[in-house]
Amino acid sequence: MKSKYNCTNTQCYITDEPLSPNETFEHIIPNALGGFLKSNKLILSRINTGLFDKLYAELADRIEIAHLFKFKRDRGQQPPIKGTTKDGIEYLMHEGSKVSMLSRKPDEVQSETGEPLLKFPLHQKQEIIAARLKKNPKLNKEELEKSIIEEHNEGLDTLYYKHNLNIIVNSFDSFRAVAKIATNYAVLNNFNKTLFVDFINFIKGEDNLHSIHLGYFYPKNFLNYEIGSKEVSHILYLKACNREKLLYCYIELFNLHCFIVILNYDYHGENFTVKYIWDVQAARELNKDISLNVTSDFLASRDYMYYPEVEKDYTERLMRLAEVLNLRIKR
Repeated sequence: MKSKYNCTNTQCYITDEPLSPNETFEHIIPNALGGFLKSNKLILSRINTGLFDKLYAELADRIEIAHLFKFKRDRGQQPPIKGTTKDGIEYLMHEGSKVSMLSRKPDEVQSETGEPLLKFPLHQKQEIIAARLKKNPKLNKEELEKSIIEEHNEGLDTLYYKHNLNIIVNSFDSFRAVAKIATNYAVLNNFNKTLFVDFINFIKGEDNLHSIHLGYFYPKNFLNYEIGSKEVSHILYLKACNREKLLYCYIELFNLHCFIVILNYDYHGENFTVKYIWDVQAARELNKDISLNVTSDFLASRDYMYYPEVEKDYTERLMRLAEVLNLRIKR
């Protein structure tokens, strides 16, 4: 089976409708997560936009670490996510670790002499003054400064995120998006969709998570791959093994969120492996050796999609990523 990436697919693998020559390109890994590999031979654009936009948006929302990077995108910027200080003040985290305060209504207080004052969080005072002068240049800047006092924020150096940089739980759409990454990559490599019909139904929302085999997976001794000391990458590794009757896709996002997607447990085709490793920060493909060998017996013994050590394994990866990015992360 040929690969890299002479895709011969001519039909939308979701609807079976013919693909047009000028079909828009579909990202294999979401562009919102720094994904760059794409193809126009996978899914009809109207289906992709109408049905699946929210899946990738949900996955990007759950993988909050993505907002610490500024990566190449086809269009637009990474939408910011909210972070909250320990005393409840909300900030926005933009791509590339840029932080801005989320506007909020000031507290109305009085001075010792009874004069009305507006109390804003620390560092917002000058922004408020500039905005009011822009709206009404005739205002007196000195008088404005006297009418605004600043509220000191002890927790400004620590932000807490909605999902606390945790593993993904209780998000059906996020796991549908992960399944879509795997099926996209399989179709790109010319595997017939009949091998993973259950996953297509799951992606469409017609089946639940119990109908497929997908879960967090930190392979440790099973994976032969050396992560560079400063490397932050996305990894796709697709393997078809006739002996084990397995077709599976291993996925790493930021070397942090790691999944295995068992596309077929009764595979009888030819043996095949293909890899894709994308350096998120340098925006280039890495040509490195990688292999993953798991057996059907081993997979059958796992409790997908959660196993007791998953949070420990995830945390080890998170701490390694924090060191690469020079971040202080509290767990």
